[in-house]
Amino acid sequence: MGREVTRRKLGAKVRRTQAERSASTKAHILETSFECLADVGYAGTTTVRVCERGGISRGALLHHYSTKTALVSATVEYVFERRIGAFREAVMALPKGVDARQKAVDLLWAQFSSRTFYVWLELLVAARTDPDLQITVTQTGRHFSERARMLTAELFPDLSGCPSGELLLQVTFTLMNGLAVDRIVPNETPTESILAFMKQLASVFLTGAFDPVAEDG
Repeated sequence: MGREVTRRKLGAKVRRTQAERSASTKAHILETSFECLADVGYAGTTTVRVCERGGISRGALLHHYSTKTALVSATVEYVFERRIGAFREAVMALPKGVDARQKAVDLLWAQFSSRTFYVWLELLVAARTDPDLQITVTQTGRHFSERARMLTAELFPDLSGCPSGELLLQVTFTLMNGLAVDRIVPNETPTESILAFMKQLASVFLTGAFDPVAEDG
């Protein structure tokens, strides 16, 4: 009898609340939406496909996200958290000192050539002709840039005091975006050579040996 009571008590402890079950369902829906976007793109991602792929009831999906726009907008936030989480892990894992400048380029490229980036790219393209989605994507993109700059400043405080620090970050992110887009269609872009050049450029900027802002003035 005592053991039975103990088991019941233990069972009560592990039983999830309604809020926990709801959160778990939402997470599963968003993960499935993410996988659909990665595999079949924005056009191929429908609420019906998400339900079928994730074994999600139509009622459960509509309860949380009544339209595709609502679902994809929530997925934008989900993708952002994945991107900034991966970026933070990469930045925090970098060694201190000069070597970090070289390794930072490689780790950034790993983020920009990842599955998560290409889902983000799908959403960027879709937002061009979808005003509602564009608002969410624009806000999230700015948030990501702000967080990325803060994390980079933690690792490379030199950038904060360097007149060209902000420009270096913008150039790096723009180049990484371009290289990632370039990889969609097989071509002869010398990716490795470009990344090697970026490493040299980062070192030159951070030592203050070259300041294009000053030369411009």
